[in-house]
Amino acid sequence: MGERKRIIEGTWKCKECGTDKIQGREKICPACGSPREEKEAKFDFGERSESGASTKASVDDAEGLALAAGGADWTCMYCGGANKNADQQCSVCSAERAEKKKKPAPEPEPEPEPEKEEAPEPTDEGTGGGGILGCGIGGIVLLVVALFVVCAGVIGVFWATRTHVSAGSVTNTSWERQIVHERFKDVTKKGWKSEIPSSKPVMPVNGKGERAGAEDIRDCKKKEKKPAGCETKKRQVQCGTEEKCTVKDLGNGMAEETCKDVPKYCDEKYEECTDAVNEDYCKYDTYEWKEVDKEKASGSNDTPKWPKVDELKKHDRYVKTEKYTISVAYGEGEKADYNPTTEADFVKWKKGQSAVVTVNNMGKVTNLQPPK
Repeated sequence: MGERKRIIEGTWKCKECGTDKIQGREKICPACGSPREEKEAKFDFGERSESGASTKASVDDAEGLALAAGGADWTCMYCGGANKNADQQCSVCSAERAEKKKKPAPEPEPEPEPEKEEAPEPTDEGTGGGGILGCGIGGIVLLVVALFVVCAGVIGVFWATRTHVSAGSVTNTSWERQIVHERFKDVTKKGWKSEIPSSKPVMPVNGKGERAGAEDIRDCKKKEKKPAGCETKKRQVQCGTEEKCTVKDLGNGMAEETCKDVPKYCDEKYEECTDAVNEDYCKYDTYEWKEVDKEKASGSNDTPKWPKVDELKKHDRYVKTEKYTISVAYGEGEKADYNPTTEADFVKWKKGQSAVVTVNNMGKVTNLQPPK
């Protein structure tokens, strides 16, 4: 179906006497005789349905339809009264229509979002005034408790992260160093044929540039790599149409409502099934680094040294690791460790040296520095 249009009539409220629900076509308040002014021309076109349609009845009388088609009202620049677009003299003060900037007809209102159902207002039927008062007080108490908990949490986090500086001294410096001797050795593995490297192995030079690769792919057998199965999924499909309406204020107490049918979409569940995947599962030869042996060295309050190792053989490499620890005492018997990442940082610290310790209110050391 195409667009469906109709005219509806709004109402306005007189600011002089407070009379409400005055028909939009009226330019004069029927109660006090005050002319409708420009700021009173915010018309109420009724409540809206879920589709956006107004609950107002359609205008079908000739006068109302003619007014709607006649264009937006104009406001007299002398007395402020509202007049029909076709009038050349003010109906209130008889002044000639002047070239005052005309108020354009408002743009159509956007399509409304579906209205949420409002909870019914509490009544005293069957409960008594005490029940309402009890619910109100209970709600206030819960709100106060919730606010207290939130505030306490924020204050707690702020307090916990606050820091202070404490004087300390280095009680010990220690280090550990390790050299692992590795060799690029041939190994036999199994795997899916599609995942086995297609390149040949490349041996390392000075412990670098190696590539594991694969060779002698053999003993392949078909195996189920992925079983057959179905998965429930969800998609949106058109499930009919639904009405959507907009209301355009014509600026003269009337509005044009336009409704049209648009596609409606619903969730649909469906099964997506896949067949079993079978593939060759094979043996193959490749290379990987294997530990041959390792040497360790450690010490306290001295200069770090690497352990002695033999000269490397072909296809071998050495992997070095190191760990440094500075132990500090501060406050009233508190202790903390600091782990420098480089030897240059480690050798700055000496046993007995003073240290500046930054601690948060939870007792956690957040920073450790030698004195400047």
